[in-house]
Amino acid sequence: MKLSLIAVSALSLLAFACGTSTNDAPAPAPVTPAETPTETPKPVRTLVEATVQPTSPVNLLVDPGFSLVGQGSSYTGWLAFEESSSVPFDLETTLDSRSPAGFAGGVALVRPSGATDTSSEGIVILASVPGGQGPFRAQVWFSKSDSKGRPATLATDGSAVSAAITEESPEGKAYDFSAVPDATRTVAGRTWVLYRADVTNPLPYGGFLVLHTGTKGGQVQIAAPEITSGEVVVGAAVRSLVSGARARGLTSFEKKAIQRFRSIKPLLVPAAPKPTRATL
Repeated sequence: MKLSLIAVSALSLLAFACGTSTNDAPAPAPVTPAETPTETPKPVRTLVEATVQPTSPVNLLVDPGFSLVGQGSSYTGWLAFEESSSVPFDLETTLDSRSPAGFAGGVALVRPSGATDTSSEGIVILASVPGGQGPFRAQVWFSKSDSKGRPATLATDGSAVSAAITEESPEGKAYDFSAVPDATRTVAGRTWVLYRADVTNPLPYGGFLVLHTGTKGGQVQIAAPEITSGEVVVGAAVRSLVSGARARGLTSFEKKAIQRFRSIKPLLVPAAPKPTRATL
C-alpha cells in the first residue's frame, strides 16, 4: 500500500515537474529571413538639346546671349533703366544649360533692388533692331522667380512682363508680343513662357525691342531674344508667319526708352599713338 502511494506521488511530481518546465520555457525566437541589402537607385540621365548659338544664325539682334552686358551702353548692346526714375539699371547674367538658350547663351537676370514677393520696381530693357521690309518674327522667353530667386508662376496678363517691337521714332507705332501657351516648357521646376509677335509691316528706319517687367514683385529671367526677317534667308529658313500683330501707339515708358537710347553718345576709342622710329 505504501509502495503504491509512493509510486503515485512520484508520478504526480514527475508530471508536475514536466508541465512546469514546459510552460515556463521561453518561447523560441521567430525566424526572420536574412535582410537583403537595398541598392541605391541610380540617377536618371536626361538628354538636353544644345546648339552652337542661343538663337537662329540670322537673328537681327547683335547680342541675344547677353554677352555684352556690363560692357557699356551702345547701339550694339542692351540698355536698362528703372521706369519710375529713369535711373540706369544694371542687368546681371548667368549661364543655365536648362534655359531655352541652352549651353550657347546667357540668361539676363532682372532683380530690382528692394523687391518683395508682391512689389518691385518696373524695369525697361531695350535693344536696337535693324530695319527692312520684313516681314519680321520676334520672340523672347521669360521666367519668373520670387524675391529669393526661387521659381514662381509667371502671370501672362501683362502685369509681370511685356514685350514689343517699336518703330525707331517716339511718334511711331508698336507691335505687342503675346504668350504662346503651347510652347511653355518646365525644366527642373522652372517654367519658361515664350512670347512672340509677327510684324508684317515694314520697319524702314529700324526700331527697338522693348521688354518691360511689372511692379507685382519678384524677379524675372530673360532668355534667347530673337528677331528674324523674311529678307534674310542665308543659313536658315525663316518660318512662315501666321498673322501680323496689330499696330498701336507707343506708351509713355516706350517713348522714354527710345529717347533715352537715342541720347547715348558713341564711345570713341582714341587711336594708339604712332610709334616713333629709333635713331641710331
